[in-house]
Amino acid sequence: MTWQRHAEYHQFGTRDSATQKYIQKWKKTKTRRQEKKQSTAERRCPPHARQLVRAHTLFLNTLIFLF
Repeated sequence: MTWQRHAEYHQFGTRDSATQKYIQKWKKTKTRRQEKKQSTAERRCPPHARQLVRAHTLFLNTLIFLF
């Protein structure tokens, strides 16, 4: 997308077919990237495990604090 077209798009919201395609493609890749990030995070450490770890650390910290 050229700067001129970019400015036009922001000023009037005009979308020719090329711009439309570009935007659609970008949105698709963005969502795919987010999904990928989420899946890798879950693979590394599932959410319930994270909560467990948090609970355990809290518990241990309180024990250490008490004694």
